[in-house]
Amino acid sequence: MRLVRHWKYAGLVYHIAKKTKYRLESFLLLAGINALYTPRQREQIVHNRFVNLSDGEGKNLDGDYVMELLNRYAKSRVKLLGPNHSPEIVDRIGKTMMVCHRIQENLEKSLKIPPSSSSHSKQTLDKDRLSIIKQLKDGQVFKSIPGRFHPAFLNENSDLFSGINVKEFHKYIHEKKTSLFFQKKCSLMVVQFTWFN
Repeated sequence: MRLVRHWKYAGLVYHIAKKTKYRLESFLLLAGINALYTPRQREQIVHNRFVNLSDGEGKNLDGDYVMELLNRYAKSRVKLLGPNHSPEIVDRIGKTMMVCHRIQENLEKSLKIPPSSSSHSKQTLDKDRLSIIKQLKDGQVFKSIPGRFHPAFLNENSDLFSGINVKEFHKYIHEKKTSLFFQKKCSLMVVQFTWFN
């Protein structure tokens, strides 16, 4: 349900930033999840955000990350062509990319070549944490000291949503719910009309 929380939060951010198309996308997704979609569609939208390319439990990858990997792989193949590429060849690379990638993986396994990894080994952060904690304690940053301030943060508000007009936001949501209801009702009437005629 992290996805739903994200889109609720994002809807408020888009409202404040006057990003009307993103705000509408946020509303439509939440309306679909909470009211419009069938239970099956709801499950697919909420839980279908990961891809498992190598089979097995615990090997799911985020969909955006997989797209980034595929883009990198495709670009490396196009780069190998040098100046000899055309739209048809690039299209062919895109269509055969996963097959070629699996062939490469199988060849590397049979030759006992360790797979290339984009992840780094885990580094211990204990030394860094202790250094930061020491600096924070020495600077007494969590202690209220009269007269201490930083000129860059004089007008900063600690509440991101303090400037939101709640009535305006509720009005927007109500308008969208109403228009969505009438669109759905009209489409049902069209279906019924064509069904009985």
